[in-house]
Amino acid sequence: MKKLFVLLFTCVMVMSLVACGGSSGESADSGESEAVTLTLAHTRPEGSSADLAIREFCDEVTEATNGTVTFEIYPAQQLGDYSAVFERVMIGDVDMQLAGLPTSVDKFFGFGTGAYLASNWDEAKELFSSDGTLMNEVSAKLDEYGITYLCMYPNYFGGIALHTEPIDPTNPDATSGIKIRVPDLTQFELTAEAFGYLATPLASSDTFTALQTGVVDGALGMGAEGYYSNFSDHNFLPDVDVAYAVYARAAITREDWANAAKYAALASQGY
Repeated sequence: MKKLFVLLFTCVMVMSLVACGGSSGESADSGESEAVTLTLAHTRPEGSSADLAIREFCDEVTEATNGTVTFEIYPAQQLGDYSAVFERVMIGDVDMQLAGLPTSVDKFFGFGTGAYLASNWDEAKELFSSDGTLMNEVSAKLDEYGITYLCMYPNYFGGIALHTEPIDPTNPDATSGIKIRVPDLTQFELTAEAFGYLATPLASSDTFTALQTGVVDGALGMGAEGYYSNFSDHNFLPDVDVAYAVYARAAITREDWANAAKYAALASQGY
């Protein structure tokens, strides 16, 4: 993880200095630099491993820039559902987000989270490497929306959390009839249905109430950490049915990225 965040730090330290390039009065020629605060949103709960890693990264950037660059961190979808925040990144209302890519914006983004893309860690590392074919395609698509892809962050192993005992969970042909929440993504719906569940697409922000009121009896699409952090009051049974790796993507507005070279010198000099 640390190597990943060193890479992310290197990219963002340069890019984030650009966030105030057009309006804050920074000057690469004069060496003067005014402070800038960037908004960074993510989907994981406060205190989660992802949240702690993000805060460590932000502290490193602030230290390396002598306080020139600071961050306002918004965990747990405080700025809205990740798809809504993605659109806010598109228009520059939010500077950065670490999250999945919403198919509500472009169906293209769904292919990266399909089932069985990799069967082991070595394959996953190659598949999701920043210079690999898959992520080059994702990066090119993000560029169409004015967003620059930074890197992939291994987020969690996913699973299905249930209120009730699963029916014959080791039999892939079993049909349980248990209704579970899934993200509003076709690939998650198909995964749930393939394991015999009734898929109910819901926003993650609506899941707690849906579980509380009995609309659904389980959930897919957050991982064990997410289930525990968000729904520990619901007395879930252990995850027993599905395991899959989920990666979040770090991205920043293209405008910030485009001017990065102008401020790289300032960053290296400690401004």
